[in-house]
Amino acid sequence: MQAQGHRVLTRRAPQCLALSLTLSITCLAGMGGAASAATAVAAHQRVASPRFAVSDARRLVKEVLAAWQITKGQGVTVALIGSGIDAAATGLGARLRVGPHYGSTQARYNGVATDMAMDIAGGGPTVRNVLQSQGLAPQVHVLVDEVSYNAPDQTWQQEEASALGYAVAHGASVVYLDEEGGDATVLDQAVADAQAKGAVLVANNYATDRYEYPAALPGVLTAGAVDVPGLLPPLGHLSQAHDQPVLVATPANTRLLGGSNGLIYPFSGDEPASMWLVAVAALIKSVYPHLSPALVQQALALSANDRPLGGYNATVGFGLINPEGALDEAAALSSLRVAAAPAPGVAGPGVRLASGPPPGVISDVHHSLLKLAGFGGLAVLGLVLLALAASLARRRRPAPPAVPDVWPGVAAVDGG
Repeated sequence: MQAQGHRVLTRRAPQCLALSLTLSITCLAGMGGAASAATAVAAHQRVASPRFAVSDARRLVKEVLAAWQITKGQGVTVALIGSGIDAAATGLGARLRVGPHYGSTQARYNGVATDMAMDIAGGGPTVRNVLQSQGLAPQVHVLVDEVSYNAPDQTWQQEEASALGYAVAHGASVVYLDEEGGDATVLDQAVADAQAKGAVLVANNYATDRYEYPAALPGVLTAGAVDVPGLLPPLGHLSQAHDQPVLVATPANTRLLGGSNGLIYPFSGDEPASMWLVAVAALIKSVYPHLSPALVQQALALSANDRPLGGYNATVGFGLINPEGALDEAAALSSLRVAAAPAPGVAGPGVRLASGPPPGVISDVHHSLLKLAGFGGLAVLGLVLLALAASLARRRRPAPPAVPDVWPGVAAVDGG
């Protein structure tokens, strides 16, 4: 988890008043506002990701805007499980619900979930909140479930499992899991149950020296945090080493979030990278609510841009995330049949074999009595001939020679 120092506050707004993704990129790449934007987030050493360029940032903006022509996430609830939230700062209003607290959460820092909620679901500037940024899926609802911070193993797994079950039972179709640690059967089962109910699960992909759970569990999606030139630079170094499986690469670049207090909050690193994955999954579930988590994962992988050599690597997964392409792939996957159609002349799986008229009387086969008697007589004659042949063979066998009382020559030797 990140410390409170993550939220660098500044009252110096960039040249663009609405701090959406589109305008942040426009400020940096299209309007010559690179200097003011860089000042707003401080100057940091860029860690260029392999193969990415400013053109990727421009294309990514176009893909987001194209996806918004289809959906902005309406009808989807995204659950954030981890830290608590500052409801006053998000500007989400009725689109924010706060669920139960699990375990001891009194000392929990609430800034990270607040940033996540704004990054995903911020609705853009309003009359009362002109600095409110626009989220990547600006019409989703957000449910926040808070769990213990730094709780011991087995304790936090149980709490996270309970929070996950609550979120899915209360309508969350995309869930972000922030806590990471050792494996536990109770958490495995909760993840499997949530996926069976159609929920897409995303976990943070911390760079560690071991597998972390639930990120390493089957079907849980993680992103490779990368720096895409042309977006505001990340606040610090990005690790290219991930021990968890990476599905696609997503920008860890700084996003400028505007809170209700008029301050600007730079949001950078692993969390905003994960929010890209959460938001695009929410866009897919908005249009195709019944698409299974496995097919959502496939749509994200198939649509990725800038595929690495060989099609996949541990740093960028299948390539850079593509919101518009993911919706296109989801459309194709949603038309697939769950079961293959039967071949011509083959009954379908729903056909009852007992249906239809009862079968007719089956007639047995009749044979001539004369033929049966003839075959029986031949069989008896054959047996008689075999017995006679055996008897004759025994009679013709020669008698064995008589054995002499002594061996030849023995008596002569004894007599001499």
